[in-house]
Amino acid sequence: MTPVGTFAQTCRTPRFVLGRELAAWKPSRARATFGTEAMLSVALSVALAVGDVGGPRLAASLSCKRAP
Repeated sequence: MTPVGTFAQTCRTPRFVLGRELAAWKPSRARATFGTEAMLSVALSVALAVGDVGGPRLAASLSCKRAP
C-alpha cells in the first residue's frame, strides 16, 4: 500500500468509528450533567493555573482589567 493510501485509510477509519458512535449516542440528563461538570472542571483548572503561573498581572490582563 502506498503512503497516500495508508494515510487515507488512517483518516477514514476513525471518522467511520466516530460516526457509528454518534449514531448510537442517546442524550440523557446524566450525560448532560457529566458534560457540564467536565467543562466547569476544565475551566476552573485553567483559571487556577493562569492565576498560579502568571501571577496577578497576567490574571488581570486576561480578565480585561488594567493592572494597578
